[in-house]
Amino acid sequence: MLGTSPRKRKKKSPLTLIREEADKEYQLHRARQKPKMPCESCLKLSQVYHHFFPKSTSNRLRYDLRNAIPLCGGCHWKHHCGDPSIHARIIEKRGMDWYNQLEKDRRELVKVNKQFYEEAIIRLKT
Repeated sequence: MLGTSPRKRKKKSPLTLIREEADKEYQLHRARQKPKMPCESCLKLSQVYHHFFPKSTSNRLRYDLRNAIPLCGGCHWKHHCGDPSIHARIIEKRGMDWYNQLEKDRRELVKVNKQFYEEAIIRLKT
């Protein structure tokens, strides 16, 4: 069309860029540590590490490896479509002590800033 300009992409903030780097390192760390983990729900080969407590509900657990659950693509999709049996099987397998400790830690407030993400990246790279 004449007279229209291409849509400009909004530039990401430095904090967004370092958060994305930390998120990527989180997935890479788990893959390096246990590349052939079975899905905790159905025992097929896992494809993703799902946050048991979502990133949106706890900055404290965002990079906590106890919160990383190996899931196959099918179980991950089912969970996000609202299937409560996925989390129920994980709690049954890992136990209520694990769940209660994560629930307690989830409520702990942390200051999210550049230093928070940099420390997470360093911790995950080791």
